Amino acid sequence: MIYQLRTYTVNKGMMDDWVSLFNDKIIAIQENYGIKVEAAWVNLDRNQFIWIRSLQTRTMLKPRKQHSMLHRNGTQSWITLEVT
Repeated sequence: MIYQLRTYTVNKGMMDDWVSLFNDKIIAIQENYGIKVEAAWVNLDRNQFIWIRSLQTRTMLKPRKQHSMLHRNGTQSWITLEVT
Protein backbone atom coordinates (compact mmCIF):
# COMPACT_ATOMS: atom_id res chain seq x y z
CA MET A 1 0.00 0.00 0.00
CA ILE A 2 1.25 3.47 -0.90
CA TYR A 3 0.14 6.59 0.96
CA GLN A 4 0.57 10.13 -0.31
CA LEU A 5 0.29 13.27 1.78
CA ARG A 6 -0.68 16.24 -0.37
CA THR A 7 -0.73 19.88 0.65
CA TYR A 8 -2.27 22.55 -1.57
CA THR A 9 -2.14 26.28 -0.89
CA VAL A 10 -5.46 27.73 -1.99
CA ASN A 11 -5.97 31.33 -3.12
CA LYS A 12 -7.56 33.52 -0.46
CA GLY A 13 -11.33 33.49 -0.61
CA MET A 14 -11.41 30.26 -2.66
CA MET A 15 -11.24 27.62 0.08
CA ASP A 16 -14.99 26.99 0.28
CA ASP A 17 -15.16 26.56 -3.50
CA TRP A 18 -12.15 24.24 -3.46
CA VAL A 19 -13.57 22.07 -0.66
CA SER A 20 -16.88 21.81 -2.53
CA LEU A 21 -15.08 20.82 -5.74
CA PHE A 22 -12.99 18.28 -3.85
CA ASN A 23 -16.02 16.71 -2.16
CA ASP A 24 -18.32 16.84 -5.19
CA LYS A 25 -15.91 15.85 -7.98
CA ILE A 26 -12.34 15.02 -7.04
CA ILE A 27 -13.10 12.23 -4.57
CA ALA A 28 -15.16 10.45 -7.25
CA ILE A 29 -12.37 10.88 -9.82
CA GLN A 30 -9.88 9.35 -7.38
CA GLU A 31 -12.22 6.44 -6.66
CA ASN A 32 -12.68 5.80 -10.40
CA TYR A 33 -8.93 5.11 -10.54
CA GLY A 34 -9.00 2.87 -7.46
CA ILE A 35 -7.49 5.55 -5.23
CA LYS A 36 -8.96 6.03 -1.76
CA VAL A 37 -9.09 9.39 -0.01
CA GLU A 38 -8.11 8.50 3.56
CA ALA A 39 -8.46 11.95 5.15
CA ALA A 40 -8.74 15.62 4.27
CA TRP A 41 -8.61 18.78 6.35
CA VAL A 42 -8.07 22.53 6.13
CA ASN A 43 -5.40 24.64 7.83
CA LEU A 44 -7.12 28.03 7.73
CA ASP A 45 -4.16 29.90 9.25
CA ARG A 46 -1.99 29.00 6.24
CA ASN A 47 -4.83 28.73 3.69
CA GLN A 48 -3.86 25.10 3.02
CA PHE A 49 -5.90 22.08 2.04
CA ILE A 50 -4.22 18.86 3.17
CA TRP A 51 -5.22 15.34 2.26
CA ILE A 52 -3.99 11.76 2.31
CA ARG A 53 -4.74 9.23 -0.39
CA SER A 54 -3.85 5.56 -0.69
CA LEU A 55 -3.05 3.39 -3.70
CA GLN A 56 -2.58 -0.35 -3.96
CA THR A 57 0.47 -0.31 -6.28
CA ARG A 58 3.00 2.06 -7.83
CA THR A 59 1.60 1.32 -11.29
CA MET A 60 -1.41 3.39 -10.27
CA LEU A 61 0.85 6.47 -10.25
CA LYS A 62 0.76 6.97 -14.03
CA PRO A 63 0.09 10.66 -14.80
CA ARG A 64 -3.52 11.38 -15.70
CA LYS A 65 -4.99 14.80 -16.31
CA GLN A 66 -8.45 15.71 -15.13
CA HIS A 67 -10.04 19.02 -16.02
CA SER A 68 -12.56 20.68 -13.76
CA MET A 69 -14.34 23.98 -14.04
CA LEU A 70 -14.69 26.08 -10.92
CA HIS A 71 -17.40 28.75 -10.96
CA ARG A 72 -17.00 31.78 -8.75
CA ASN A 73 -19.06 34.97 -8.81
CA GLY A 74 -20.21 34.39 -12.38
CA THR A 75 -16.73 33.71 -13.74
CA GLN A 76 -15.25 30.42 -14.83
CA SER A 77 -11.80 29.14 -13.98
CA TRP A 78 -10.35 25.94 -15.40
CA ILE A 79 -8.35 23.74 -13.10
CA THR A 80 -6.13 21.01 -14.51
CA LEU A 81 -5.49 18.31 -11.96
CA GLU A 82 -2.64 16.00 -12.78
CA VAL A 83 -2.83 12.83 -10.74
CA THR A 84 0.73 11.62 -10.30
